[in-house]
Amino acid sequence: MWTPPPIYSWDVTTDDASEGGVTGDREEALAAVKAALQRAPRGAEGVVDRVALSPLGWTTYVPLNPIARARRDRESGDVVWAEL
Repeated sequence: MWTPPPIYSWDVTTDDASEGGVTGDREEALAAVKAALQRAPRGAEGVVDRVALSPLGWTTYVPLNPIARARRDRESGDVVWAEL
């Protein structure tokens, strides 16, 4: 049986804005979150989710499971990853 390739969405949110994207490469999604958080203000948060195309044929992604979460530390400014 055919299995669709994995798709990953990533999002970084702040109080004022958000940045995100979709890729078929897990490492690329993780790197994008890290880069976006390094540009974002302290306290910003990011997430990488494994997603799939909507089974209803809509042009939207359905979250399957979170892969990673990160935040930009308010004190140090470092990107800190949370275990899932």
